[in-house]
Amino acid sequence: MRSPFEIMEVTWLTYTKNWRTLLILPFAMFLISIIPAILFPWAIVANAAPPNSQELTAYIATQFVILLIYLYFFYSYLMEVWRSLKKIKYTQEEILKSSAKRFWHTLGAHIITTLLIIAASGAYILLYWLLYTDAITTGNQILAWPLILGLPLLIPGIYVSVRYVATVLTSAIDDTHVIKAFKESEKLTQGRWWKVCERLFIPAIMWTVAIGVLFLALVIALIVIFAMNPQALTVSHSYILLIAQGLLETLLFLPLTTISIVVLYQDLKKK
Repeated sequence: MRSPFEIMEVTWLTYTKNWRTLLILPFAMFLISIIPAILFPWAIVANAAPPNSQELTAYIATQFVILLIYLYFFYSYLMEVWRSLKKIKYTQEEILKSSAKRFWHTLGAHIITTLLIIAASGAYILLYWLLYTDAITTGNQILAWPLILGLPLLIPGIYVSVRYVATVLTSAIDDTHVIKAFKESEKLTQGRWWKVCERLFIPAIMWTVAIGVLFLALVIALIVIFAMNPQALTVSHSYILLIAQGLLETLLFLPLTTISIVVLYQDLKKK
């Protein structure tokens, strides 16, 4: 298997050589993701008046539909990245049609994987909920030290996330149905959990830190202004932050993290 830094190198080379095609779906996902903010400006303005029940219901329904469409494009993007790495010729239409046929069982695998990770992290989630409830009741801030000391409670969740890292990938890329996708992920990670963990999290953390620093560099002035005077936050200012963050995610974070995971999956398949 390639090292984490070799995975990052392959990721960057793949991205720079194919960025024109590899940015089409992320940009479509970005446009879709900002629809709720356009339809419901109060959702992104800190000092906006609270919505009524009908507006809130419409917002939740819109977010649900947007999420399904977003995931459809994301599963399509996994297929596209895989074919780019394998140097298989494709068209966007072909990718989208293939993804549509696999969408529901890929979504099922995704939901079950997420629920398993949440269940495995249940002790830490409970700890956070208890601290949050106490903070709301007493008016105090959430204590940070119990959350830090309780980090070992996340180990089961990390174990599950690594063990089943290939579930959604094999379902979206290889058209594998739910139960078989879980078995395939167990097979691919068997006996090399630590290697997979290292190659999964190191690139993800490094991409996140690098892009996070870039984002802060781009919008630090606005952040300072808003922190000093929250009442100055307008819809226009909120859209500037939203678009800046969304474009960074579209142009860098989503492509680089997705390619890194698919490169890891490619290495796992070589076993």
